[in-house]
Amino acid sequence: VPESADIETGEAITDAQRRALFPAFKAAGFDTDARTEDGKAARLAYVAQIVGRDVATTSELTAREASILIDALREDALATASGPGDDA
Repeated sequence: VPESADIETGEAITDAQRRALFPAFKAAGFDTDARTEDGKAARLAYVAQIVGRDVATTSELTAREASILIDALREDALATASGPGDDA
């Protein structure tokens, strides 16, 4: 487990959270391959918007930030699934 999370900001992202990110991004409409520069840049820009700081990789997230990110992705996936104009 990487120790990239700062002690002041909390525990590092967990393996379970790391595994949950790929399907969460896909469900939220991120369909560009994460291994491409465009795919990685789009995901990291979204991460920065949600957690309020730039990261070079999701391994730099704290467990709390990862939880917030996964929740946001799930909300976006629900909004995408309900379609524009739906008030679900």
